[in-house]
Amino acid sequence: MNMRLAKIAIPLLALIFHISHCEAFELIGKGWDSQVIHLIVPFSAGTGVDTLARIMAPELSKSLNKPVVVENKPGASGNIGTAFVKNSRSGNSNLLVTASTITTNFTTNPQLNVNPITELSSIALIAVNDLVLVVPESSPFLSAAMLISKSKEKPELVTFGSPGIGTPHYKAMGLFEKSTHTTLLHIPFKDSATAISSLLGGEIDSMFLPINIAKPLIESNKIRALGVAANVRSSIMKNIPTLKEQGIGNVNCPIWYGVFASNMISKQEESKLTQLLHVLMNDPAIKSQIEKQGLIPKLIIGSRFRQLIESDVNSLGN
Repeated sequence: MNMRLAKIAIPLLALIFHISHCEAFELIGKGWDSQVIHLIVPFSAGTGVDTLARIMAPELSKSLNKPVVVENKPGASGNIGTAFVKNSRSGNSNLLVTASTITTNFTTNPQLNVNPITELSSIALIAVNDLVLVVPESSPFLSAAMLISKSKEKPELVTFGSPGIGTPHYKAMGLFEKSTHTTLLHIPFKDSATAISSLLGGEIDSMFLPINIAKPLIESNKIRALGVAANVRSSIMKNIPTLKEQGIGNVNCPIWYGVFASNMISKQEESKLTQLLHVLMNDPAIKSQIEKQGLIPKLIIGSRFRQLIESDVNSLGN
């Protein structure tokens, strides 16, 4: 190679290497026509989903080189925000960050709710969480056994709250009732914040809460934990026994959190977004932020995530 050719070739090879090495971050923005990306959270601020979206937003903004904002659209157990993304004309300007509520909603009422398999593009599962059965600190129920005994004595006298039919909170209580042969009176609320406020005020007797949300309330003696809805104890509150340990089986009901897009998103954009989430979710700093919120980082992408959703829908529909 003569000197003149080398002067041209060496910088060119360096440029090619740089582009290849940084492809996930520097090329992903191409083809994304929107000037602003909206992460639609179909629940109120302060929920686990909202927290995850706010951890992701600044990192996505850096990588896409454009603003990424979190927009809360709560209501109807998450259906309002979910339908908004499904109906988005642009596949990449509105991304849905939601919970496993989406599968429960669909199986509860397929005619009215969004089908997560056929009406959305499933991008990635990014974290999981446990639910814990709680009562107000002033409650006479000191254990799950006491709550069960009262519920059997007078069905529908004991109340439980949830952010609405179709939410994991509601599903967990359904499993609890089935396993314990009890019937509690369901009090639905428009969102988690309102339900928690009513729980703290003693207006409802019990509720299943994501353990990261319940943790500070338990530690400040505002609510009492009766048991975790999982097969093993939570890594963030190991002192709380599972319901299974107390003889209450089949109430293993974890929440998963994932990212979806409308079906208008192109395969190329979907692939690039999946690559980007793969890089972000393997970043120790991002993992640490998620863990500090009491969530467990876990990445399942593409077809494997879709298979998990299909499995959820099939099991809930039976």
